Amino acid sequence: MDSSKIISLEDFIRKENRYPSEEEALGWALQLCDILEDSTGGFRVLSPKNVYVENGGHWSTAHPPLTNDA
Repeated sequence: MDSSKIISLEDFIRKENRYPSEEEALGWALQLCDILEDSTGGFRVLSPKNVYVENGGHWSTAHPPLTNDA
C-alpha cells in the first residue's frame, strides 16, 4: 500500500488554517500553473475540490472538466 497522503486543496487549506507566506503563495501559484500547462486543447475547470496535494508538496488534479472558453 502506498504510504503517501493525498488530500484535496480545499481540505489542505482548511487544515493549515492560516494565511500562507508570500513565498508559499508564490509556490502555490506556480503549482497551479504547472497543472494548467498540462492542458491540451482547452482550459481546465479548477476548484479547490479537484486539485489534490500529495504529502504537502506535489499538486495534481483528477481529470477536471475542460472548456474552450478562456
